[in-house]
Amino acid sequence: MRRTLVLFGVVAVAVVPNAVANGVSCTLNSVVQSCYEQNQVPYNETINWLTGLGEAYGGPHSGAWTTSNEAVNVTLSSTSALLRSDNTGFAWDGSVWTLPDFAPDGMANIAGSTEYISTFAGHFGAPNLPSTIAPYATPSAADLGSQFGDDLVGTLGGGALTISFATPVTSAGFMISTRDLTNFTATLQGYDAAGNLVGTYLLSAIGLGGTCSGLGDFSTGNPQPCTDPSSSYYSPAPFIALLGQNNDISKLVLWTNDSNGFFIDQMYVDQPQVPEPETLILLGSGLCLFGWLLRRRARRSL
Repeated sequence: MRRTLVLFGVVAVAVVPNAVANGVSCTLNSVVQSCYEQNQVPYNETINWLTGLGEAYGGPHSGAWTTSNEAVNVTLSSTSALLRSDNTGFAWDGSVWTLPDFAPDGMANIAGSTEYISTFAGHFGAPNLPSTIAPYATPSAADLGSQFGDDLVGTLGGGALTISFATPVTSAGFMISTRDLTNFTATLQGYDAAGNLVGTYLLSAIGLGGTCSGLGDFSTGNPQPCTDPSSSYYSPAPFIALLGQNNDISKLVLWTNDSNGFFIDQMYVDQPQVPEPETLILLGSGLCLFGWLLRRRARRSL
């Protein structure tokens, strides 16, 4: 049985100009619609790919990769190799900004460390303030991530990325950008626990994939992230998402037309809320009292 995703007609009208300006067009279940933006997708938790997956210097990862953030447990898998990365063509090694794509890990504070940090000069948030103490980036580390930019995860190759949730969610979304193609398409499909297709979201982006020239400009002495001209820190990677109903998204499958792979930023999810133990105790006590009163009334009526 095929289910239909929720459409927000009022919101759709509001975001058309922005979607066109950013060179992004979208369809949901083959119907053209305005592209989702982050603030239009409900969420109560975020998944930061740094936590549980380890530092970026771990190198390409084959096989399933499991992580847990804020009690959201997910497993990543792909026929391609997976890679954790930071979004910057430069990395701070403890004293200077360094090139190239793999820079010495000076932030680990390990004597004689030869670990490396994988970097990606793409369309996500990246630092432009060389510092080992907060704030690591402008306007703040909270907006742009850690010292090395946003924490990313992606594929090394053209295989699809499968994101499986231990507990189904109602909605999920994240920014996406390809490794090499400047113009690209990305397809996101959602499935429920029974394997039924919840919906298909197709995004076409113009000029928002691959690396960007901003990170190659070191003339000011500081790395420059790919930014929107209207903002000092906004990263123009497009946002892709699915909105279901009643926590029916158990699995996401994501792929692009870039045979060299893609990266995604932190994921925003709306998951069912588990009652606190205190709430369960109060609820149980209330039910017990209600049952006692019913039994007492029944005895009186005899």
